[in-house]
Amino acid sequence: MHVSLLGIDIKGSAAFRARTIAALQVLQSKSPGDFDEVRAVITQVREDARSGTEVETGRVTIAKPSSIDVSLAWYASVLAHEAHHARLYRTEHKHREGDAVFTAEVDCIKVQLDVLKNVGGTESELAWLRSKLDGRYPRHESRRQIHVGRLLSTEVVSAFRPRATSSICE
Repeated sequence: MHVSLLGIDIKGSAAFRARTIAALQVLQSKSPGDFDEVRAVITQVREDARSGTEVETGRVTIAKPSSIDVSLAWYASVLAHEAHHARLYRTEHKHREGDAVFTAEVDCIKVQLDVLKNVGGTESELAWLRSKLDGRYPRHESRRQIHVGRLLSTEVVSAFRPRATSSICE
């Protein structure tokens, strides 16, 4: 099943669709400029076994159940992060290589951090993200690759899991 929200096709389970719509609505109401950017470059958000972004097409996949297990503020900021990857690709008309990959990731983390502040991220979420501004993750330093899969990793999910939720859209 799928639904569309202002030109963004959302595919996945009912819970995933509801959560993605809620995150986009948080972004739209609390950080409208960033929502406009997301809407301009992301064409689809799809629930899948792995997370990532096809920068050429603007298709974002989010690993299940990650979107459900993080705060709406965090999820909204991840969507903005991924949109920025697509924007960089569209602006530069090429994939980055070598150290430029790290520069791009840090740029996207900075965007995510700004969005997270705008949409009401918790201090622990903000601190965790600030700790990634060097473009490295302790478990993956040798690979020096970062993407949405790590931003929605089990480590992050367990750190920011809501204590109690009464509904899918908080």
